[in-house]
Amino acid sequence: MASQAAANALKDAALQSDEIDALIVSTCTGYLCPGLTSYVSERLGLRTDVLALDLVGQGCGAALPNLRMADALLAAERCERVLSVCVEVWQRGILSR
Repeated sequence: MASQAAANALKDAALQSDEIDALIVSTCTGYLCPGLTSYVSERLGLRTDVLALDLVGQGCGAALPNLRMADALLAAERCERVLSVCVEVWQRGILSR
């Protein structure tokens, strides 16, 4: 789901995967090792030197720190292009009784 959303964002922005300098993925779906950035980077074919940051455990408001981190990287001129992804998977079993 995260990879597809990111691929769509790249397409909408008319960017190629090798033009991305950083990838930030926010989720509270669970802790993965390696994090989601590893999977998304691989599926998108991002450069091996891409800055990959996983932000986890921030709940429903995770988009805000994700965007603040992207803004900080851009403002510091650490990156020229940052791909920001927030993803959650709703689990039916939690609400079913």
